[in-house]
Amino acid sequence: TSVRDTIDRLCDANGPEGGDGAGAAGLNRDESVTRGLLVSNTKEDSSVKDKADRLAGELEGAACMGGGGSTTFRHVVIYQRDTGRRLEGAEEVAQRLIEALPGGTGTWRHSVVTHHEALPPCLLKRCLGNADVLVTPHGFQSMLYLLLKPGSLMYEVFPHR
Repeated sequence: TSVRDTIDRLCDANGPEGGDGAGAAGLNRDESVTRGLLVSNTKEDSSVKDKADRLAGELEGAACMGGGGSTTFRHVVIYQRDTGRRLEGAEEVAQRLIEALPGGTGTWRHSVVTHHEALPPCLLKRCLGNADVLVTPHGFQSMLYLLLKPGSLMYEVFPHR
């Protein structure tokens, strides 16, 4: 079994957000699993859940998730770090990139996704599974290549060099 198969199986078993079903890990909502995150009932954890809900909502409407009702476009995803080594002007860079790609804006759409520990991993898997190109700063998020579909391209950039 490959890592990709294992991730697919876990996300399928746990629902689209990675935490709503009984799941392969045997966890359920009654065990305080929310969007794939283990949380307790503290005020701080409530704010993490609220942020996870907001991030999930934002990602659901992104082009990489079929936002706008069309999945006939190719997708560029820029995965932005939340701190350090951020890509400055990511939206502008994404727009310029798709204008330069074959077919331009008639063929390509983009999503800029910012890392946060509360981002539901199975939603991220769905987004990156639709990506044809992933651009990300150098660092830990390079492991996201595991979530790309076969044939996708990943560009790891060094934004401050």
